[in-house]
Amino acid sequence: SLLRIVEPLQDTEKQDLPGPGEFPRFVFSKTWFCHHSKRHKRIAKRNADCKAKLSIVIKKITKATKKTDKYLKYDMPLVGEVKISLLHTHNTTSAETLRMLRVYDEVHQQFYQYFSDGMSPIEAIRFHENKFLLEDNFMGLANASLNPTHNQIYYLHECWRDTNLGSLINPFDKLKEKVPFYESIGDVC
Repeated sequence: SLLRIVEPLQDTEKQDLPGPGEFPRFVFSKTWFCHHSKRHKRIAKRNADCKAKLSIVIKKITKATKKTDKYLKYDMPLVGEVKISLLHTHNTTSAETLRMLRVYDEVHQQFYQYFSDGMSPIEAIRFHENKFLLEDNFMGLANASLNPTHNQIYYLHECWRDTNLGSLINPFDKLKEKVPFYESIGDVC
């Protein structure tokens, strides 16, 4: 019986064979940590050594895992595992904590649109803050994921400017890219 297994393997190249650890044990595995955790930080203002995390695992069902995992032994195996730890070591609703949140992608796109409409960074800041003030949304005003800090907005403007206008060091590369477009619409420099 061993010969039947070995013969087909001899015909394949060595690099086609999976090595140890190449068979994944999970279909999906992801862990999210609080941004105030100690992970990837030594001395930083975001390091509050927070233990809050969320872990999601979807296990692969095989003969071996059915033997070793008590949850996969059931008639209807329990393949998903969710672990939630909400023990934050810091206040989660203070203005200081809200200012350290990362900016949402939708907010990035809003600011890119402001810059495309011709607003400078400070005009975009004032316009965006006024939207929160008109709604009396002071929590949103303090939340950096919805209302980025000035430094974050200036960084977004630099990214937008480099993408749309070219770098400050060599702006002619971007102009060369746009010449065919201007020629196609009939504008001549």
